[in-house]
Amino acid sequence: MELVRKFFIALLIVLISAYSYNAEQTWNPDLGKGYFEKGVESLKILNYLDALIYFSRAYSVDPKSYYGELSYLYLGKSYALYSYAFGSKKGVLAAIGYLNQYPFNYKVPRFIHTQREFIGDSYLLLQWYETAKNIYANLYGETEKPEYMIKYGYAASLGGSIEGYNYLKKLDREGVPEDYIDVYYMTMGFYNFNLGRYKLATEYMLYAMNANTYLKEDPHLLFRTGVSYYKLGDWRKALLYLELSLKKDPMRFYEDRANFYLAIINLETKNFREAYAKLKELSQEDKLFYNKLTQILFSSLWYYEGFLEVYGGKLGDYRKKLLQLGWLNVEDVYGELPVIGLYYLALKSKKINDEEIELIRTKKLTLREFIFENELFTFDRYIERAKEPLDSYLFFRREDAKFITKLYKTNEDTYLKILGNQKGVELLARSLVFLGDKRAEKVLPLVKDEGIHRFLLGQLSILQDKRDEALKHLQESISHLKGEDKLEAELLSVYLKGSPEELEKVIGKVDFRNERFSNYEPVVLVRTADLYYDNGNMEKALSFYKRVTDRATEDNNYWWSMFRIAVISESMKDNTTLKWVVKRAKEKDNIWSRAIRSLWEG
Repeated sequence: MELVRKFFIALLIVLISAYSYNAEQTWNPDLGKGYFEKGVESLKILNYLDALIYFSRAYSVDPKSYYGELSYLYLGKSYALYSYAFGSKKGVLAAIGYLNQYPFNYKVPRFIHTQREFIGDSYLLLQWYETAKNIYANLYGETEKPEYMIKYGYAASLGGSIEGYNYLKKLDREGVPEDYIDVYYMTMGFYNFNLGRYKLATEYMLYAMNANTYLKEDPHLLFRTGVSYYKLGDWRKALLYLELSLKKDPMRFYEDRANFYLAIINLETKNFREAYAKLKELSQEDKLFYNKLTQILFSSLWYYEGFLEVYGGKLGDYRKKLLQLGWLNVEDVYGELPVIGLYYLALKSKKINDEEIELIRTKKLTLREFIFENELFTFDRYIERAKEPLDSYLFFRREDAKFITKLYKTNEDTYLKILGNQKGVELLARSLVFLGDKRAEKVLPLVKDEGIHRFLLGQLSILQDKRDEALKHLQESISHLKGEDKLEAELLSVYLKGSPEELEKVIGKVDFRNERFSNYEPVVLVRTADLYYDNGNMEKALSFYKRVTDRATEDNNYWWSMFRIAVISESMKDNTTLKWVVKRAKEKDNIWSRAIRSLWEG
């Protein structure tokens, strides 16, 4: 502190030497007063250098006089503001050290309350709100002057609380000192900002700016006005005030927070170039790993559709950084957004690596709401976005079904928290049934749609070889189903009933070119052919077996159908068809082709 005091006193000597006059030549009773008043006017228009000059002259005329002693204090206040304007915390601390010397330089100080007020003001410049509040509280306790309570409230509101709010709210308009009208309005604006009353906050803050146009230079006011407009959805005005706050914030107190809101606005409006510029500012000095603002923003970039496609490459390996943020915050709520993001990116790319699987397996999601930047942060919209890639998934595509099942098996609880709406549960249940996975039994009770539940239960019963149960569930489901579900339920139902006529009728409704039904075609055609064969209707059986052989895939169904065609051709004495079957059998070597050759080749 001694070094700080000497530093300021040295500067003061320079100022006095440069601008003072020979007291004997320039002294007159009004000279000190004139310089002092010019200094005060310079302070009002934020001309701190001129204020220093005029106060130093007033002080040099007669340090012991009324205005000389007062100028001593105003020199300290001016230097604190001058240092603040240039972003020098050391300068502000030097000013506080200088002001603390006042009682030692003036043994019977006339302006001790003013000295303490200026010290409080200087601490405010450093954002030492509690220290400033204590000073103003003591001043109010000793004097009961409303201006000290207004300043107390101002310091409290800057610190994020509403202490003193009731006093200021009751303070009559006429009871506010004229010189403090602007501070009063500003404080009431800050109180309402802290209470989340953003419309009322903007009204008060605009009143303050109208009362004192120089408040448009105040970063505290500009930042809160910008954020208030952001909360109210007026992004144009929010951008204006937040950008101004960055330019008018010499101590860079609001730099990160202003850049955070500016980045969000630009992301929301798809102005990705500006969003990326703000993101770069926020990511400097490894802020990604210790600044919660940066972590929340970075963890949510996947949410803004199109941004990663344009700027993802410039961010390095985004998924790897998302993974790092998840592990960094694995024990707290800030680790949940990265996990949701990984789910979204994994679903979208249909890929997930072992490290991501390990995080998902380890991290327990709560989706607990929490307070962030003076408002309730919820995961709802992120969860909704994370589900969107499900629209591209089809349970009857084996790779899709396997990937959905893989995510579920990694962490069942997390899957259901993120993708556990009815659509996500149905996709999972359908996928498990399609793959014949026994976990389907656990998931099926979560399917709330009665028709789909019975439909899937019927399919599961088929896989478990419970044919009577399967038929019962399928028949009960049909009246509740629509579209392809209903058609598939009908197909499976008549398949189990064993009536070739009913099966043929349903087959007529099915387009086997449809991906969902393509795997059914050989099975149901062979089943229909077999039923007609067993009933002795060889012509019908032959037509359905031939439909199977018309398909390009030469699987077991194909060769079984070829065998049966040979049998029917022999019984119908159709040598042409029989020779064709034998010829095809000679071209292949499998159990069915060998059987055909052994029976009919000779």
